[in-house]
Formats: sequence, C-alpha cells, structure tokens
Amino acid sequence: MCLITCLCYFCREISTDYLYTTSLTEETLKRSEPDVRMKSYDSLTEHGKPRRLAYDIHVMEKKLGRNSDQLLLSCVRNTVKCKSPESELFKKIDDEYKKFIIDMCIHGVTVWGSYQMVSSWYARDFFPDECLDNKTLFRKMISNLTQMGCLKSASIFETFVNATVKHFIDIVYLTVIADRNDFQKFISNQCKLVKQWPNDVKENVIIFWKNYLPNSFGSETAAHEILKSIQRDTNKQNQILKQLPIDKDLNKLVLNYQKKLIQQKPNQITRRPTVEYVSEVFITLLKKLEKYNLKHTEMNQDKVHEVHGHIAHYASKRTWKLYLSGNRVVELTSTDNVDVAYKGLCHLTDLFYGIRCLLAHGSQQDKFESGVMSDTHSPKGPEDFGIILVKGNEVSQDECSQHLLNIWNDAVKNRTLMNVDLNLFQSELSFYLYMAEIILQVGTYITCDLTVEHKD
Repeated sequence: MCLITCLCYFCREISTDYLYTTSLTEETLKRSEPDVRMKSYDSLTEHGKPRRLAYDIHVMEKKLGRNSDQLLLSCVRNTVKCKSPESELFKKIDDEYKKFIIDMCIHGVTVWGSYQMVSSWYARDFFPDECLDNKTLFRKMISNLTQMGCLKSASIFETFVNATVKHFIDIVYLTVIADRNDFQKFISNQCKLVKQWPNDVKENVIIFWKNYLPNSFGSETAAHEILKSIQRDTNKQNQILKQLPIDKDLNKLVLNYQKKLIQQKPNQITRRPTVEYVSEVFITLLKKLEKYNLKHTEMNQDKVHEVHGHIAHYASKRTWKLYLSGNRVVELTSTDNVDVAYKGLCHLTDLFYGIRCLLAHGSQQDKFESGVMSDTHSPKGPEDFGIILVKGNEVSQDECSQHLLNIWNDAVKNRTLMNVDLNLFQSELSFYLYMAEIILQVGTYITCDLTVEHKD
C-alpha cells in the first residue's frame, strides 16, 4: 500500500475545517427572528453583529432540541476573521488541532506500514534460524512496535490537550480585570519564590515595583522587602489596583498566576489527558469567572452538570472505531445519558492513559492504588463504558463493552506483560481523534458563552 493510500486510510473521516465551517450567510441574518437580537445588538461592531447573532441563534436552537453546532462554529469563524487577540488565540487552537491530526495520521501510517513490513519479513523466512526462533522474534518485534505506537499516540494527544486547554483559558481571561483577591494571591506567591531568584531577576523586580510605587522604597531596599511591604500595606495595593484596568501588562502578569493554577491542578485534579481533568478545567473556569460577571444568563447554575452535559452531547454526535480480532471493526459512539456518558468517557481516557503510564514507567503502584487504574476509578461492569454500537453487524454492543473491560482487567492484572497489539493501537488512535473533536467543541461553546457578550 502506497503512502498516499495509507494516509487516506487514517484520514478519510477527519475534517480539519473545524473553525471555518459555516452555515451563517446574509440570508440567515435577514431571516432571523427579531427576538433573538439582544437590546444592544445595533451598537455592536461589524464583526460583532454576526458573531453575536450566530451565538444567540445557537442557544435558541439548542433550547428547541435542534442541532445548531454549525451556528456555533460560525460564531467562532467571525471571531477569527476580525484581527484581535481573541482571534489570534482561536487561530492557535485551530493550528494545534491541524498539527494533532497530521501528527496522528503520520504516526498511524508509520506504525501500520512497519507492521506490514515486519509481517512480510516473517512470511519470507527473512530471519536466520540460528539467531532466534522465528516466531519468538516476530512476536517481540510486533510487541515493541505496537507498544511504542501506543506510547507515542498518547504523547501526541497529551501535548494537544495541554496546549488547547491553555489557549481556551487565555481566551476567557482576555476579558478579565484582576481584583484584589487575585493580586493578593499573586503577591503571596511572589514572596514565596523570591528567595529562589537569581540577583539579576531580583534587580528587575525592584525596578518594576518602584515604577508603580515611586518614592515608597529606599535605594537599598531588597526585592523580598518590597514584596513583603506590598503584601502587608493596603494603601500600596490600592495604588497598584488602580493601574490594573489601564495597564494590560500588569493585569496579565497578575492573572497569569490564576491561569496557571487552573491549568495545572483544577480542583486538585492533576493535569493529565483525561476527561475528568478537562471537565474540571472548564468547571473551575465557570466558577472562578462568575465573580467577574462574565457568566451568561443562559448558562445553568449547576456548573458540573452543565459541563458534563456538553461533553455527553458532543460525544453522542461523533464516532470512533474499535478494532477486534479477525479483522473486525465496529463503530461506536456515546450514550445520550449525561451521567453514563461522562463516566464512560472517564473510564476510556483513564484506560488509555493508564496503558501509556504502564508502557512509559512500568508497574507504578500509585497508578493502581490511587491513580487512574485504581479500584476507585475502575468500571464495575461492561455497561459502565457507556458505549452505543453504531455500525458493525458481526459483534454485539455487549461484546464490545466486554472487550473494553477485558483490556482494563488485562492491564491491571498483567501490567507490563499485558497484550498490546495492533488492534489496541488502532483503537487508541481512533479514540484520541474522537476525543480531540469533543474537547474542541466543548471548549468553544464554553469560551464563546463567557466572552461573546463582552468582547464586542
């Protein structure tokens, strides 16, 4: 099979037009109901009107139970078209997604092609008998190949998740002005870190704060003394807080600490490429930004169920492939039950991340005692994966669920000796492509809801 054919094999259902697909035209604008338009619609910018209208129609259509995802994408597309910091970040997300797709496809082709090559060597009796038993050597080569394949695909997905989550957080915080609580946390953190800084950094810190507080410190005042003084003195804080709305660099510096906390450990969930981590990032964003009055009236009060609902909604609209023995391939999606769907996706991302940890670090006890493969996180039965069989007559839905549970049990029981074959690699790759789309859609919906009313 040639390289182009291989790429088509892995990419045939992947679209990279994520941010640019649109159904919003001039005719759509003219036909829209007047009630959809917000009171301040006429005061919005030329780019802001179609973006706001697309979002409002999306909200209205969703209330009526209609699929309006294309209108949401139109909202983003119009954001991208206007040259603003927000549009640049959306463009970065689009670039990350395209890079992820390309990396995954090239990686899939490499592993699949290598597998075919090794298989042909074995079929032609390529290996000398005196070197090692042919079957043993073949099994070792295939095992190494598929293990490296699973490890690399998990690494590509993890890089994508970290970068994309960071960009979504940055988009939301573009509209935020830090408050006193944010500043106090930032200064407290600076006071803890100052002892570790080299002298040149301390000198820059002294110059930086003296610019905002002239005549407040002597020429010999050390960096840690300045930071402690700001931490204790409310009047000094007030002088600095007055500058935050007009000094974008200072405001960004203060908020960067808040963004870092959200990205690294939202609600005490360690950063890792799982549904639980991604959902906690969005839940934490909604909770923290409520105090900035960025919460749109259409958003539910129950933020946990709200985010889980978005994840379940978009997961049920897409499919991924499970590869089984005997060249059998089935197409799966997620149930539309929010709780079951969310927990099922958590189990699936935990499963593939747990396999990645096994292959990279060996049988670490923490992963099985308190981590993603522990009893607390493990599925109690096949139905806990929350999958729906979409396509594939040779296998039943129950058999697919049981197959996934068998993989989990194999990893827990045999650990580094678990069976990692080509079917598992291809299933993992397909699932990660599926999850990337879900993360993009959920992140887009939430960030648009938090920013679309306030950026125009």
